[in-house]
This record gives sequence, C-alpha cells and structure tokens, in this order.
Amino acid sequence: MAAFEKAKILLKEMQGFQTKEYVKTKTLEETFQLIDKLNALESQLVGLNERKAKVENEKATVEHEIAETQQKMVDLKDKGGISQLDQINVEIKALNKEVKHNLRHLQKPFIKLQSFTLHGKGSGLTPEESERLNQYLENPFEALAREDNGYPLLRQILQKLDRLLVEGKLKLKSDKKRKAEQAIERVINENSLENIHKKCADALARRRQISTSPELAETKSDLSKLEEHVENLERRKNGVETEESLIERESNEASEKIRNHKSQIENNVFSFMGKRIRLE
Repeated sequence: MAAFEKAKILLKEMQGFQTKEYVKTKTLEETFQLIDKLNALESQLVGLNERKAKVENEKATVEHEIAETQQKMVDLKDKGGISQLDQINVEIKALNKEVKHNLRHLQKPFIKLQSFTLHGKGSGLTPEESERLNQYLENPFEALAREDNGYPLLRQILQKLDRLLVEGKLKLKSDKKRKAEQAIERVINENSLENIHKKCADALARRRQISTSPELAETKSDLSKLEEHVENLERRKNGVETEESLIERESNEASEKIRNHKSQIENNVFSFMGKRIRLE
C-alpha cells in the first residue's frame, strides 16, 4: 500500500509536469527554433531586396538603351532618304485615289473588257494592252505613271472598248454606258488625264531615284542592324522582367513567413511568461 500510494503521488507529479512545465519547455524550445528560422528568413529577404535593386537597375539600363536606339532609328529615317520615300508614298497614295476617281465610270467596262479577254470573246486587245488593262484595275497609279506621253496604251484600250460599246458586244445599262462613253470622250479627245499623268510619272520617277540610291541602301542596312539590336534588347528586357517577377514572388512568400513566425513567437512568449511583446 505504501508503494502504491507513492506511485500515485509520482504519477500525479509527472502528469503535472507534462501539463505545465513540459509544455512550457517545449514552447520555449519551439520559440528558439522559430527565432532561428526568423533570422534566416530576414537574411534571405535582405538578399532578395539586393537582387531586386540590381535587377531594377539592369531593367532601367536596358530600357534606356532601347529608347536611345529607337531615337537613332528615327534620326536615321529622317536623314537617310526613308522620310522622303515615305512622303512620296503618301503622295502616290493620293494620286492613286485621284486616278481612280477620274476612271470611276470606266471601272465596270474595264472589268467586262478583261472578262472578254480572259474568255476569248474577241476584245481585240494585244497582250501588252491586256496587261496594262489589268494594271489599271489593280493599281491605276502605276498603270498611268508607266504610260508614255499622251498615254497611248490607255487610248488604244479605250478606243477598242468604245467600239465594243457601239457594236453592242459589251453591254451596259444605259446610264452606265452613257457615263462610260463620256469618260472615254474626255480622255481621248480632251486629254483630261494629261495633268495627273505628269504628276504620276514625276512621282514614280522620284520614287525610283530615291529607292535605288546608295544612301537609301546604306540607311536600310543600318536600320536593319538597329532593329536587330532592339529585338535583342527586348528579349533581354523580358528575361529581366521574368526574374523581377520571380524575386517579387519569393519576397512576398518570405515576408508572409516572417509575419507568421513573429506572431507565433509573440504568442509563445505570452503563454510561458504572461507578457505581451511586439516584434518589429
């Protein structure tokens, strides 16, 4: 009985230790482990911040170099003939629109005449005239600009078109036929396209002159190198931004763990010391 009673007392003491002192000891041990982890995380965060600053500097450098290279490209275009070529192309676009307007009443007859030629219905066009007719339908500016003085090929095409209209072989609605005949009359007998023909021929000649100049060839070569350099810089920038996103994610994860560890340490201290602390 004496041994039994003693055992009961020892068991009670052991249970008391396990529920009080042992818990405090384990909590204290856990707290020291958390402090070690916290120090490691804070060191990791410092390293991440240093990497982030380095990556941000590299990104700013790359962006600055991209901007400088793009400005060089702009300056090169202004000085190397490309700007002039662009201006001429704008002029040509306007002239093409003007030629289309002047030939608007011949659009439908031209399409029907082209169909006559393709299906062998006796349009009377020579291969050269047929090719030029296709040009007038696809690119009126080019077609008119390539004509000799007096646009002889167009005149021949219109004369044959007029004959088909008169003979009734190429049929159009009365209103469209009347407008087509009036347009043919103006071109053949009134030289209505003389002024715009000179403008088109002049613009085409200037475009050819600039397009074949050594200066433009050199400019295009330099531009190609600069464009390639910009592409390489863009790829480098993308790589830097990817690394920046990775660092940001790792920093957020480390910061979240630090907050959790600090909160757990504060709770542990309160549990075994009964004191509230605040870790900054």
